[in-house]
Amino acid sequence: MSVLFVLMALLAILVVLGVGYHVWLMAQYPEPVYADEVHTITARDGWRLLVHRRRPPSGRGEPVFLCHSLVFNHLNFELPHGKSLVDALLDAGYDCWLADLRGCRSAIAPLGGTTRQITVDDYLLRDVPAVLKYICESTGYGQVHWIGHSLGGMLLYAYDLTFEGGRVASGATLGAPPGFEGVEYAGTPGLLGLARYAPWLCSGVVRGIAPWLKSIRPKASPVPVNWDNLHPAVDGGALFNAIEIPPPLVTQEVDFWATNGVWRMRNDQVDMAAALNRMGTPLLALFAEADPLIPLDRAQAFFDHLPGRDKRIAFLGTDHGCRNQYGHLDLALPAYGDEEVWPVVIDWLKAHPITATYDPDSAEPVAIPVATAKGAAPATAPAPEPAAKGRPATKKKPAAKKKPAAKKKPAAKKAPAAKKKPAAKKKPAAKRKPAAKKKASASNGSGE
Repeated sequence: MSVLFVLMALLAILVVLGVGYHVWLMAQYPEPVYADEVHTITARDGWRLLVHRRRPPSGRGEPVFLCHSLVFNHLNFELPHGKSLVDALLDAGYDCWLADLRGCRSAIAPLGGTTRQITVDDYLLRDVPAVLKYICESTGYGQVHWIGHSLGGMLLYAYDLTFEGGRVASGATLGAPPGFEGVEYAGTPGLLGLARYAPWLCSGVVRGIAPWLKSIRPKASPVPVNWDNLHPAVDGGALFNAIEIPPPLVTQEVDFWATNGVWRMRNDQVDMAAALNRMGTPLLALFAEADPLIPLDRAQAFFDHLPGRDKRIAFLGTDHGCRNQYGHLDLALPAYGDEEVWPVVIDWLKAHPITATYDPDSAEPVAIPVATAKGAAPATAPAPEPAAKGRPATKKKPAAKKKPAAKKKPAAKKAPAAKKKPAAKKKPAAKRKPAAKKKASASNGSGE
């Protein structure tokens, strides 16, 4: 009993120290708010999301939706302040909207909802449509530009395939995997397990060491980064506030995709990777040379199979004239982003001006039914196959069933029996005649 008491006392001390350290970090690094406006958007299932808006100097410009990666919140595009992608977009006259998807610390669950219920499908089918609709309603534009980092870019791919373009005028992705085929993925089992089963503890641990990450420079990480290419102004405090631990099911899904080389969504029934060659959104795809999550040959194959000519691909790294080698995470926070990355993105947006205006009476983009979705995977593929086989067969087979009249002859047999039965009901001898009927029927059967 005394040993148990000591262990419990030590655990209590560790909890108190951990909470105290976390409180100290929050006081040391208060979360910055760079937005001119902070909007609260309610998704159709009741989740409330914060969307940060930064207006250009003119006060009005084409709207850009910036969708953060798996392990970041909206600060993904705000760092370092003054040198970030958002700052470059503002100088170019764009109206920037940065959302925190459900599961982020700022999101508020509906009554009865928890982060343990969240899946990547919720981002695609609930959060993104609500945010895009709100942006169009607020700005008067009928479409938006979409910039996504990592998972934020994958959601752009999935949105195009699910809503057939919907409200997106053009897209730019930073290190967004086009699936995980051929990826040699080595996750961190302990950290992933902690994120899956104790996300609150994982968040405390990861954010607790965030201020020291640039000094530790860990290499074994589910999200690889080239620390030499991370902008020097992105300090520990910035990472402490920008890092988010994804919801458990989201962590499980993405880990499964990377481990098994697949990418399936919409209740695991649609193979998104198989359908990417049908995308229609004008796309700028930026990839890092040293990103282990995206083999360069796979990225090139993805680009080559995109339909149409309204597309552009760029590889960032020393082999392509960049000062530093680029990794996965630092692609959105690079040391020389204002010289090597942001101008490429802005030139792409300028080449695709938004001409559509918002019409409140227009129909909302509707998700394609899973059974007919582009890239329908084996779970949905059998649906059209029986129909294809059934159409010729069902037209002939019913006729075949009717022609033999095997089912009609029994009806003919019943018809005469029906005529005799009324007579049998009138005459008491009808009970003796059944024997004769049986003989007749037996003879008829042998005769046929």
